[in-house]
Amino acid sequence: MIELFGRIVRIRHRKKSILKDRDWAVFDLATTSQLVNCVGVLPDIAAEGVEIWTTGEYVESKWGRQVKCRKIIAAAPDTSTTDGVRRLLTALPGIGQARAWIAVNMYGHYKAWMLAKTNPEMIGVAPCDCADAMRIANSLEYDYNTKKLLIDAVMKKEIKND
Repeated sequence: MIELFGRIVRIRHRKKSILKDRDWAVFDLATTSQLVNCVGVLPDIAAEGVEIWTTGEYVESKWGRQVKCRKIIAAAPDTSTTDGVRRLLTALPGIGQARAWIAVNMYGHYKAWMLAKTNPEMIGVAPCDCADAMRIANSLEYDYNTKKLLIDAVMKKEIKND
C-alpha cells in the first residue's frame, strides 16, 4: 500500500456515474518527485489543478504502470481565492457556475463566501433552500479545514521520506 499527495495535472478519462461522488477516472498526479498515472473513483470536487491525497497500489495494465487508488481525498477549494470560492459556491442548492461567477464578481470572493455561510439568499439561493445552503457552506468550510490539516501532515511525511 502506498500513500501519495499531489496535484491532478490531467484527467485522461472520466466516466460519470449516476451516483453522486462516484465518477471513475484515469488521471495524472504530480507529486513532489514524480508524475504518476492513477485510476480510481474521483470525488465530484476533484478536477485538474486540485490537490488530493490517495492510498493505493501499483498495478501493471495494458496501459502501463498505474496506481489503483483505493481511497482519494480531494482538498476542498481554497476559500481565499476567487476560483476556490466559485467552485465551492456551485455546491450550494440553486447555484450553478453562472450564479457563482456573478456572486464572486459582485461581492468579491471573501464577501461572497461569507454570504454563503450567513445569508445565502443574497447570492441567489432560493429562500426555501437557505437553511440547507448555510449548512452545506459551513460543512464545506469544516471539510476544507480538516482536509487541509490532514493533507499538510501527509505532505510533511512525504517530504521527509524523499
